[in-house]
Amino acid sequence: MHPFLFLYELLQRLIHYLFSPRPPPSAEYASSHDQFRVAIIGAGLTGVSSAAHCIGHGVDVVLFEKGGKDNVGGIWTKVNDTSGLQINSLMYRFHPDVTWHTGYPTRASIVREIRHIWTKYDLQPKTRFDTDVKRVSRSPRNHNKWIINNNPDEEFDAVIAAIGTCGEPKMVHMPGMEKYKGTLVHSSELTKRAVDVYSKEVAVVGGGASAVEALQYCVDKGSREIDILARSDKWIIPRHPLIDALISLQPLGHETIFSRIPEFLLRTFFYRDLKSIAPPPGGKGLFSSTPMVNSTALELIRQGRARWLRGDIVGVDEDGIQFVRRAQGVPKGGPGHPMKVECDAIIMATGFHRPSLHFLPEGLFTEKYTPPAWFLQTWSPNEWSILANNCTFVDAIGTAGHFHIGIYTRILIMYLKDPRTRPTIAHMRSWVDRTNWFKNGPPGQLVDFILPGMNDNSGKEKGETTGSSGFGFFTYGELLAWFVEFMLLSWTRIGWIGFVLFGWDTACPEPRDAGQLFCDNDNYRGNHLLQFNTQYKMSKRAADDTSDLALKNGSRAAGVDADGDQGMGEFEDQWEDEFESEEEYVEAGEDGMDVDDEDEEEEQVEETEVWLPNKKLGKDEVLEADQSVYEMLHTMNVTWPSLSFDVLWDNLGEERSTFPATTYLVTGTQAAKPSDNEITIMKLSSLNKTQVHDEESDDEDEAEEGDPIIEHRSVKINSGTNRIRATPKTWSQNHLVATMMESGEVHIFDIEPQVQSFDIPGAQLHSAQAPLHTIKSHGRTEGFAVDWHPTQPRLLTGDCAGKIYLTSRNDAGQWSTTGPFTGHTASVEDVQWSPSEPTVFASCASDGTLKIFDTRSKTKKPALSINAHPNTDVNVLTWNKRVNYLLATGADDGRFSVWDLRTFGKGKTPEPVATFKWHTAPITSIEFHPTEDSVLAVAGADDQVTLWDLSVELDAEEEAGRRELAKAGGMEVPSQLMFVHQGQEQIKEVHWHPQIPGVVVIGAASRSQFTQVLRDTLFVPFSVPQIALTSVPSVILQARSCVSRGLMHCTRAACSKRLDGT
Repeated sequence: MHPFLFLYELLQRLIHYLFSPRPPPSAEYASSHDQFRVAIIGAGLTGVSSAAHCIGHGVDVVLFEKGGKDNVGGIWTKVNDTSGLQINSLMYRFHPDVTWHTGYPTRASIVREIRHIWTKYDLQPKTRFDTDVKRVSRSPRNHNKWIINNNPDEEFDAVIAAIGTCGEPKMVHMPGMEKYKGTLVHSSELTKRAVDVYSKEVAVVGGGASAVEALQYCVDKGSREIDILARSDKWIIPRHPLIDALISLQPLGHETIFSRIPEFLLRTFFYRDLKSIAPPPGGKGLFSSTPMVNSTALELIRQGRARWLRGDIVGVDEDGIQFVRRAQGVPKGGPGHPMKVECDAIIMATGFHRPSLHFLPEGLFTEKYTPPAWFLQTWSPNEWSILANNCTFVDAIGTAGHFHIGIYTRILIMYLKDPRTRPTIAHMRSWVDRTNWFKNGPPGQLVDFILPGMNDNSGKEKGETTGSSGFGFFTYGELLAWFVEFMLLSWTRIGWIGFVLFGWDTACPEPRDAGQLFCDNDNYRGNHLLQFNTQYKMSKRAADDTSDLALKNGSRAAGVDADGDQGMGEFEDQWEDEFESEEEYVEAGEDGMDVDDEDEEEEQVEETEVWLPNKKLGKDEVLEADQSVYEMLHTMNVTWPSLSFDVLWDNLGEERSTFPATTYLVTGTQAAKPSDNEITIMKLSSLNKTQVHDEESDDEDEAEEGDPIIEHRSVKINSGTNRIRATPKTWSQNHLVATMMESGEVHIFDIEPQVQSFDIPGAQLHSAQAPLHTIKSHGRTEGFAVDWHPTQPRLLTGDCAGKIYLTSRNDAGQWSTTGPFTGHTASVEDVQWSPSEPTVFASCASDGTLKIFDTRSKTKKPALSINAHPNTDVNVLTWNKRVNYLLATGADDGRFSVWDLRTFGKGKTPEPVATFKWHTAPITSIEFHPTEDSVLAVAGADDQVTLWDLSVELDAEEEAGRRELAKAGGMEVPSQLMFVHQGQEQIKEVHWHPQIPGVVVIGAASRSQFTQVLRDTLFVPFSVPQIALTSVPSVILQARSCVSRGLMHCTRAACSKRLDGT
């Protein structure tokens, strides 16, 4: 054995002896003796290490792993067999009991050590395989505990999210990829698929660690030529333990005036004759993003066995990649030399998708405090008992698999065993603010003043987004400083310093009764989310007082400026606590009505009457919502009016039914001044169920308390938006939106960066963004008809001159417009593609007609045409997604009709399958349910949104009930009418959410309270979120729907008085 290796073995044995926690005799012993229980999500390196530390220190665990037993080891079980540590194993001691036999272990050795820890600490019986954690929430029985996936029978004192930073392989789309005839594979599949690259020309797309591994694979397999195509410059540092340790121990965590010293040394002695590959002087600094650790890549380039090409990929053709090569210092997308990189194989070294923490309570994520800007980078400032271990960082110099995993875990154990050590919300927020100020504030600005371009944010290339906080980058030396400061600056934690930093239980203070101490000490009130939301309520204000807007989660809502100006607003809480401070809450609990007297109070029975839409409200009366018919109801303010919006697809799952809900929306504004207009992208989260306090209810799925959260991003535009539509999930990998403007132009924007920024820590965006393409075929004629093709990158737009244009994108990403399609003699009001025929679309217009076109027609004239609504405008249409021969149209006279296309063109005038005249004003929007073929939503200018089930047929008893209701209300109620929503004014659009069954978004110009009750019916969950995307509040609601029988009763609630000026 080599002497150095022998000494290394001795050192590891010493580490085992001094720092390894002792495993319990058995898993059963641990479960019966441990005082606390922790849920750990993920059985990778971090999850297994955290679990072993918990078990070794007397805390029971349950490991939840999404995959099977083969997944124990996380990302290391998915990468290539040739993968291994790029840093020395001295800096990869994720548990004290790890034993390395080489300085740079292979993938197999790393997985073996992870499973060794998993076995030694008897974690197999504590691991739940094939369990996808979709939700972490408060226990309904004890709000100090947590439950997983709504299982109330298993409670946990704390939760550790250990999902890592690498998820599924990321395949980046390049224009023309489908035409490529060679081998195209992701770098993670090279050894699994035994990709043959012998004597071939290979192009490696990407310039990170995956690209270097792919390079080594190709060299080992005998590739003839290898080209690495990198978009940006990235630092490469040598594979040397001393050099790596010195760089990672820089304690400030950002660029300083001394950063040029290691950068100069690297360029001079490591890059040498390849300085053109290095980031240019004054460009990206060494301490601004994660460097690559490799000593062979530069040598292979130097030997001519590979080329490193910096530039932008234009597209892919049959035998290679069209590439624009840029010189050093030229930013992404800048000028360069066009060239073709011919290749027999393309390896996509584009890394992995970042796993999402969406399963954690949404109250952990606030606009100012989002990962990685959390306490010690791993705790949300709103909650101490949930640890996101090793999965929130973005860029760093150090290691992801070292002893910090154990330190974080032991801090959580310290919190559990000694509540005195738990930080308050104010302390955690203050720490985040101070650290951010130090890295991005005056200290960092002083660096910029002395040496411009040295700060970590200024080191990015032009056009490259940077972290919105100083937490976008850190070093291991900085992390150690955080730990020491955290332990030494609190007298309650000093006694635990041996335990936290080294795992020595003998240094622990005597544990106290956690529950009693938590309740007796006022300093710890509000440490849990539910209490915190009450603690930070603001005092009530008059309706016309805009000097101080209410705060959510202790910080201003998105878009609300400090001076009181209201931008993108916040949700109004329909169920806001009547107690405005914690002190009032405590006082009410102590001095309020005696519990024993409650049953003696007479129940106040509210007088009700049958109410239907033809009733008129009295003066100063408004309608108030009866929450028992809505499963979800929230309100929201926005800045400018809007005529149109759309629902954005997301990756949170299909057919979601759990609460709280999350949705993404996009809207275009109609601002007073053209320059104030914008496209607004919104994320609406923490949408909890409506709280209905019904003593007789046995529904265990109670609504969770907590404020809804709205986040928004904007893109500036110079004209008002008449109609906006987003691309569907079926073909669009990016979120594209088309906006039809008052100016007559149609802009196509890529809003993927804005959507991604909601869930990517540290993202920074600019509101000024050029469109991907602008359609000018309509001239200065505005229009309102826009629709994206369901399966292809094709867009239809119709204008007020009766013309329809088709815009398509080719494989090279270029857009072209054809048309016009003609036949209408008045303004085209709506247009929609067929859900089943890729070349067929329908249109309706103010000329009263419905027309069917085929894009293959050379004449561009309609194939079918009917006078759908004579003598009135046809405003809207919808195509049934499930029954592709059914269409519905809505007209200006308040009627809507359903059409069967099979009856068209048979020599006689088609008649509608059904026509309904319930609405008393023009139909403004209509849409079939995406999965229920007989259900549709209809909106009208009579301020109603109605839900219909066309399959309903009443029996004799139900028909009698309907006649009774009609007699009482003085109006005929169609049997197919399931629900009526009122209280909104000037309703413009209604859309079903494609991924949350029953959820509808309703855009209106104003909101008032309303009442709508369904009784004696068969109820099913039927969500209807409604958002008025205008300058006044809107409502997100979820209604229950009568499915097949029973009477629809409406009751009038006590109407609140509304005074002038309020």
